[in-house]
Amino acid sequence: IRDSRDPQVVDERVNVAWFGDSAGDTILTLVNWGNHPEVLSDENTSITSDYSHYLRNGLEDGVQWDDSAVEGLGGTAIYLNGTVGGLMTPLGVTVTDGNGVEHSGASWEKAEALGYVVAEMGLDAVAAGEVIDSPTLSFKMMDVALPVDNIGFQGMFLSGVLDRNLYDFDETAILTEENVPKVYTEVSHISIGSLQLLNIPGELFPEIAFGGYDGSKIGNDIEPLVRENHPNPPDLANAPEGPYWADLMDTEHAWIVGLANDELGYIVPAYDFEVHPTVPFLDEAEGDHYEETNSLGPATEPILDETVRTLLGWSR
Repeated sequence: IRDSRDPQVVDERVNVAWFGDSAGDTILTLVNWGNHPEVLSDENTSITSDYSHYLRNGLEDGVQWDDSAVEGLGGTAIYLNGTVGGLMTPLGVTVTDGNGVEHSGASWEKAEALGYVVAEMGLDAVAAGEVIDSPTLSFKMMDVALPVDNIGFQGMFLSGVLDRNLYDFDETAILTEENVPKVYTEVSHISIGSLQLLNIPGELFPEIAFGGYDGSKIGNDIEPLVRENHPNPPDLANAPEGPYWADLMDTEHAWIVGLANDELGYIVPAYDFEVHPTVPFLDEAEGDHYEETNSLGPATEPILDETVRTLLGWSR
């Protein structure tokens, strides 16, 4: 994974959960990982799930290298995106497969290598994992309204390019800061034994869920938390303090599932939300602020933060 925007914060985990029947046969395997499935880059013209296809194949059918092999689990493997905002990408990363071959370009070979390397991690994790018989199940959800401050999104909603209902505004009047449409969505939480899934309706920055503003989640020993001499960097003095969302879930197996039931663009921390001074949302602010152009607006993260904390505060 490469974090393309400061601060450098990466969820380094590949999360895997295996579900079997009473005979020990696989029903399904869930895998949760925060990395855009975009190995093939923006020149790809195929309809494809990118590396996640090979990741699922490897979990189901096994992984075979020249000198080693790991048996698959059978059943059905399902890939759940994690915290991909901010922006988690395989682009610019060299992947070394199980045969020692390096893959750097935007190619099918790299997508296959990445999927199978991560699948092997998942298979190893399941083999070493703890089996829980008859886990308890609970779920809860909250509806939430989010303002559409992005004027580009407003235009696409109102012109029908984005086919979705808007609420809580005067349709007969010009849109202003006082007349902003809203979209309705939901946040949910699922608990299966010690496994907890917090389901977020967009592309969440990892630091919102996990923190890492102290430099503890950079993901490598090469890059700094914030690059020197980079324009318009995040002011970490204004970054929020914990506990963060994963801390509130109070389990070793706290999963953040992104793009869950909805896709509302990037969910950008409010303290680092920067728009272009004269063409907001349509052009990027100086530095690494692409994600703001594909987000609802600066109010999204604070509203979701309040919603998540309320939701996780509910007892079973």
